[in-house]
Amino acid sequence: MNINDESLERCFDAEAFRSWQSKAREAEREEMLLRRKEELQRLVRKVIREELDEFDRRLVELHWYKGLSKSTVAEMLSVDRTTVHRHFTKINETVYEKLKYAVELIYGGNSEKEIKAITENSKTLSSHINADEISTRLKSLRARECLTVEHLSIKTDISQLRLKQIEKRGSVMTMAELKKLTAFYRVSCNYIIFGTD
Repeated sequence: MNINDESLERCFDAEAFRSWQSKAREAEREEMLLRRKEELQRLVRKVIREELDEFDRRLVELHWYKGLSKSTVAEMLSVDRTTVHRHFTKINETVYEKLKYAVELIYGGNSEKEIKAITENSKTLSSHINADEISTRLKSLRARECLTVEHLSIKTDISQLRLKQIEKRGSVMTMAELKKLTAFYRVSCNYIIFGTD
């Protein structure tokens, strides 16, 4: 028997059904945005690795990845601050030129201004996912619910071993595990992975 949306809506409370539909669409949207962000991160890192020279890669490592100020970077590398600023202007231009068509493809028909805004945010895009911060957020969420790993395992249908691995640095969640945790904790994928809603 084929049960379509209309028959479901007749069977169940219409408002509850619409709420369910809305939540399902939101979950799909969050997953899509996460995939887009991950793809852009991969592309930005590829540009850094393959299109920048050794000096510019060193600047990126110190300023973007390690969070040092441009002044501190200049002092460490014994160069003038204006040199560092000039190189970062060139780095941003390189990232933009190499990624603008990929961004247009991934995000679909954005204006030149929007594409440039996305690629100029490459410092954020290029940063590695911080496993320590993910671990801290997951432990904090479990503590908020006052749950042991054993109880969380029962409620999420994720094994205790996997939960312990996920809460430790270096263990990568599957998409299925991420969905279960976001649904249970009522938070977005972006919050668990990046700490933002």
